[in-house]
Amino acid sequence: MQRKGIRPDSFALSAILSACAKMASLQLGKELHGSILRSGFECDVVVGSGIVDMYVKSRSLEDACKVFDQIPERDVVTWTSMIAGYAQEGGIDEALRLFEKMPERNVVSWTAMIVAYVRDQRVDKARKLFEEMPERNVVSWNAMVAGYGQNGRVDMALDMQMVLRGVKPDPDTFSSVIPSCAQLATLQQGKEIHEDIIRSGFQSDAFVGSALVDMYAKCGSIEDARKMFDKMPRQNMVSWTAMIVGYAMHGSSEEALQLFEQMQGSGTQPNSITFAGVLSACCHAGLVDDGWKYFYSMSKDYQIAPSLEHYCCMVDLLGRAGNLDEAKHFVYEMPIKPNVNVWVALLAACRVHNNIKLAEHVAKNLIELEPYEFYTLCTFFEYLCSTWQVGWTWKR
Repeated sequence: MQRKGIRPDSFALSAILSACAKMASLQLGKELHGSILRSGFECDVVVGSGIVDMYVKSRSLEDACKVFDQIPERDVVTWTSMIAGYAQEGGIDEALRLFEKMPERNVVSWTAMIVAYVRDQRVDKARKLFEEMPERNVVSWNAMVAGYGQNGRVDMALDMQMVLRGVKPDPDTFSSVIPSCAQLATLQQGKEIHEDIIRSGFQSDAFVGSALVDMYAKCGSIEDARKMFDKMPRQNMVSWTAMIVGYAMHGSSEEALQLFEQMQGSGTQPNSITFAGVLSACCHAGLVDDGWKYFYSMSKDYQIAPSLEHYCCMVDLLGRAGNLDEAKHFVYEMPIKPNVNVWVALLAACRVHNNIKLAEHVAKNLIELEPYEFYTLCTFFEYLCSTWQVGWTWKR
């Protein structure tokens, strides 16, 4: 545009800033900011708001504050961007200070402050503000539903869904409330919400469909989960993973591994949660060779670094198979420090296979990790020794 001698206007600059914000490209955004300063557009309210929003979404709150303080005129969008910026960085008090100073507010700015409270785990404050809103839209309802769910108040999230009857929900509403059914394992309520989804015409939405698959699996209805999975017009990584983890959770290892092979054949990239489900399936079926294959495939084929959860699955797999020496060496050679779950998995294997010597070593490592659980661990270890009919004394 500039090469052709065309001078961009404020709307063109705003669009370019929006693109930088979506890419979270701070360096490119700063270069554009410099060009705007040279062109004299920095005082334009639309451009100024765009610059603030770009810095906020690029996680450069300090630069956003500087621009916010310098621009002569601020609109609701500018104020709301700053509130969102403070919220994402944990600055709830600053977000509230700005919200209270706003000369005028709209439903977006009210919702931004609700989200700020939710992120700070002040869900009751969020609800109080929600009740004070002069008007609400489906986005503000969604923020409240999601807020309850994210803060473990799943019963309230479901209650919000019931109250929402007077407001037309959107796919985000259902994607927020369905996980609450999964957490509470309330299958009947989940089915009722599924009926609402069908009536609303959102069943073909990929995110809603994936949430339903996950909900049915976690509520113990693996058949309904598979029916929903098969009905989806197009499966995504989330739906494949939910179904694989669901099968693994219900002990259907063969189905889980078959589905993973189909996922790979479809060209869908698995993530770390997918592999946790796959390794869990191998563990329940005692498939040691397959477990090693998938464990190495994570980093080799998909550049996914194994987490403690994956290492724990492998220790459990090796331990259940009676490969205690292999499990012990695997733990010692881990590139990350083993956590309690890893050692507990190895201790459980020691109990199954009556390996008192290794169990004592594992117990020492557990006590080093959890010194406040010293007496609990000692009591547990003494119980193991009594079942093995051997004597044991621990001196701290």
